[in-house]
Amino acid sequence: MFQRHREPTALERIGSVNIAAVALIAMLCSVGVGTLYAAAGGSLDPWAARHAARCALGLALVVGCALVPVRVWMALAVPGYLAALAALIAVPLIGVEAMGARRWLNIWGLSLQPSEIMKVALVLVLSWYYAQIAPRHVSTPLYVAVPLLLIALPVALTLRQPDLGTAILFAGLGLGIV
Repeated sequence: MFQRHREPTALERIGSVNIAAVALIAMLCSVGVGTLYAAAGGSLDPWAARHAARCALGLALVVGCALVPVRVWMALAVPGYLAALAALIAVPLIGVEAMGARRWLNIWGLSLQPSEIMKVALVLVLSWYYAQIAPRHVSTPLYVAVPLLLIALPVALTLRQPDLGTAILFAGLGLGIV
C-alpha cells in the first residue's frame, strides 16, 4: 500500500535544516533586541538582554524540534492531543481565573495555558490522521468527519473559557490543514 522510506540520519537532518529560515528568524530577533536596547536608552537592561536570551532559547528549541525524527512526532500526536484535550476539560473545573476569564491551570506553581499546547497538538494529530488514511479517502465525507470532530472539540472547550480569538485560531488552523 504505502512504501516505507529510509529514515534520515541525524547528520542528514542537521543538513536539511533551512538555514535561510533560521537566519531570517535570527535577524527578526535582532531587530527586536535593537528596538528594546534603544527604548532603554542604550542599555541591555531591563529588556534587551532578556529578549535576546529568550530568542536564543526559542531558536535553539525550534532547531532542536526540527531534528526530531517524524516518527517520534507521529507517536506523540494522539497522546499529546488527548492530554491537551484533558487539560482543556480541566480548565473550567480547576482552572485559575485572571482578568475575567478562566484559561490557566496552576500545576506545581507553574501557570499553564492548555490552549497553547493544543495549538501544537492539533497540528500533530491532524497530520497523524492524514498520514494514516489512503489518499483516495481524504475528501470522503466519512473521513472528513473525524478531523472536523478533532477540531470542534478544542474550539468548543476554548469558547467556554471564553477565548474567542484562540477558538477562531483553532478553527482556521484545523480547517486549513483539512
